[in-house]
This record gives sequence, structure tokens and C-alpha cells, in this order.
Amino acid sequence: MEARTRVLIKGWLCVTLLGVAVSEVEALIFVATFFPFSDSALLPVILAHLASTVILVMVWAVRDARSAYQRALDDGYVRLAPRTRVVTGIARDCPRRWLVVLHIQLHPELIDL
Repeated sequence: MEARTRVLIKGWLCVTLLGVAVSEVEALIFVATFFPFSDSALLPVILAHLASTVILVMVWAVRDARSAYQRALDDGYVRLAPRTRVVTGIARDCPRRWLVVLHIQLHPELIDL
């Protein structure tokens, strides 16, 4: 498997796991709150809500990562190679650094692999 493909898969896996983790916490809250009072008719509604939560969290994470990368680029926290868009470094004190790294993982063309 090509290195860029591995980086891209790792990025999307992180985004997906974040969405699933948020959905799991929400499911725990639903079960603890409504399970004693609900019947099985609510189960499809809860499952649809949890599935949409995964999708919404994934969209949020990708957009937030793009915003963090652009802000880091504008503020000089991301170093680019001369005359290219290839990222050569990210400052350690970069705010929301993990989102900048996530954006780069989702766009492996930004790094030289």
C-alpha cells in the first residue's frame, strides 16, 4: 500500500472513531435516561439519531481541522517549502495542533511522501 494511502486511511479512521465515540457517549446517556421508561418502538428513532450524530461529528471534525490548518498557516505556525504547498513543519506551540495534523492526514498531498 502506498504511503499517502496509509496516511489518508489513518486520517479518516481518526475522524470516524471520533464520531463513533461521541455517539457511544450519547447512547449511554440515552439508555441511562430513557430505557426504564421507553418501549422498543423508540429504538429505531434512537438508532437513526445516533447514526446522524456520527455523520455530523465527522463533518464537524473535518471542517474544524480545515479551519485550524488555515489559521495555523495564516499565523505562521505551519512552515511550507519554498514555492510549494508542501508542509515542512508544524510549530510545537501551534494552537489546536492535533486538528492541523488531522487536516494534513486527510490531505496527504500537503506532505512529501
